[in-house]
Amino acid sequence: MTSAQYPLVSVVVPIYNMQNFLAETIDSVLKSSYPNFEVMLIDDGSKDNSASIARDYAQKDARVQFYSQVNGGASKARNFGISQSGGKYILPVDADNLISADYIEKCVIVLETRADVKVVTCEAEFFGDKTGQWKLPPFSLKLLARKNLMDNCAMYRKSDWEHVGGYCDEILGREDWDFWISMLKSGGEVVRLPITGLYYRVRSDSKRKRTRHLKSELISQLNSRHKAFFYKQLGGPLHKSRTWSELYNKLVHVIKPEKVKATPDFEDFVYNIPEVFISTENKLCSRIFDLEKGRVEVSRFKSQFCFAKSKARKAYEVCDAESRIGYYEKRTVWGFCESFFIKRITNSAPAASIIVAVYKNTDFLKYVLDSLSNQSEMNFEIIITEDGNSLEMKQFVDNYNFKHRYIHLTQDDQGWRKNKALNAAVRASKSGWLIFVDGDCVLHPRFVEMHLRYASNKVVLAGKRVKLGSAITSQFLAGELNVEHLQKKILKGFLLNKSENKFSEEGVFISPDGMLGFVSGMRKLNYLKGCNMSFSKEAIWAINGFDEDYVLPAIGEDIDLSWRFELAGYKHRSVRNLAVQYHLHHKENWVSQLENANIMREKKERNEYICKNGLEKR
Repeated sequence: MTSAQYPLVSVVVPIYNMQNFLAETIDSVLKSSYPNFEVMLIDDGSKDNSASIARDYAQKDARVQFYSQVNGGASKARNFGISQSGGKYILPVDADNLISADYIEKCVIVLETRADVKVVTCEAEFFGDKTGQWKLPPFSLKLLARKNLMDNCAMYRKSDWEHVGGYCDEILGREDWDFWISMLKSGGEVVRLPITGLYYRVRSDSKRKRTRHLKSELISQLNSRHKAFFYKQLGGPLHKSRTWSELYNKLVHVIKPEKVKATPDFEDFVYNIPEVFISTENKLCSRIFDLEKGRVEVSRFKSQFCFAKSKARKAYEVCDAESRIGYYEKRTVWGFCESFFIKRITNSAPAASIIVAVYKNTDFLKYVLDSLSNQSEMNFEIIITEDGNSLEMKQFVDNYNFKHRYIHLTQDDQGWRKNKALNAAVRASKSGWLIFVDGDCVLHPRFVEMHLRYASNKVVLAGKRVKLGSAITSQFLAGELNVEHLQKKILKGFLLNKSENKFSEEGVFISPDGMLGFVSGMRKLNYLKGCNMSFSKEAIWAINGFDEDYVLPAIGEDIDLSWRFELAGYKHRSVRNLAVQYHLHHKENWVSQLENANIMREKKERNEYICKNGLEKR
């Protein structure tokens, strides 16, 4: 290399109470044969004369820069020095060690000629309280998972330091091991030069010896920060008896097997998902995470006596390759299985549009939206369609913390015009599958999942609701009960035939994958219920939407659709005990259905299943 081709190297020296050794260390660096380097001296709050020695060197030699900071540890000092440096390459040197004159130059040659190399290290010798060669084994990731294979005095690119976020300043006494794992676990070669480039001073009061009692804490921190790395190299976490970690993990996984699959970009997230996923739900829940690489949805499943594929693995296998990220499953000796399925949330159309019909009642709407935030299937948009235009509703919607894309549609309050509001929601929807609920019906966590599971082009889905009594509604609204408690109380009341609720049997969720999964298929329903129905956008357009000739509640928003869909060639499919919802108790104003019944009878007589006053005016 010519002089113009020598890239700048920053030698970073953190200092803490090293007055007896510091000058010797600095001198060894300044004797380097490499022509283009700077020395960053960072005093970490020394209590001796170290800062004065470092400052003198900075005043005498333009290659030396001096900084001081409040004591925060070697990692903070090293990170600060690197952040202030201008070098392409970084060489950390401890303030009591020495380097050879040709070490920097030979490191640069390797890094300049081999882009695949991330770290260049060297042979080393002990001096001080111990002498002789430091015999280090050849580098491998599997061995790096069990022990540190390099001193921190090795050269690397500053860009790699930036990529991994620097040295972890929470780790005391093996921060270099953690740093090498961070840098090398994603790939990259390590070259050990066949020269003695480092002279390592052995002292009875060295930091390495002072921090040996923190071994358990260190291993815990390493496992937390690099779980994916240790699982891939050792089959599980690093243990205090590091040499036996791999064997121990194999034995444990015979009794408690774990299986993880992840795309490379999301490995750390997938392997750590049991720790980062926080939920109060016992059986199944879903969470959205905003990561640097994009938004992801995580669904958690819990099941008993599961010895085959977990639900998460099944979900992964049927998901399209572009969306799926991975799964994590872990089991116990008794067959209990907890599993997580992770997928991308893309900018494509949502799987469903949840259309929530409302009129003024914001208190109930909050609980409906809360239940939508806790669904097992989270790929949907929310359309709140208001049969009116109240300020209270606008303020509530504007202030609610939505986890999904949402739209709030309004119209002039001219009396009951719900069908007009529903048609507006159909036009605004971005999905091909529409699920309709009311603003007073709280949803079971698997409500959306069940509607989408049975969605089909020529099928309309119909469910029912349990009508909660006054007392249990009050308990729920007061926060004394959650959805899980509702399920248990409804099931108990149904089995004992003691309940103030109406249609309690509709509030019992029966998993289609369980032993009683056949039951839901036996429960027929030949008409739609406006608070619990779903169908394709193509289907509702085929009959020109909701008929706006109906200007009174009941019949027009659901029963009228049933016969019209049938004449258009669509079949009904029941999702009773699958898509479960809980109707909150409130006073209901009874309205005669005679007028609407007459309207429907006349339209049937005219075979007018494609309405004239619907999505389009004909």
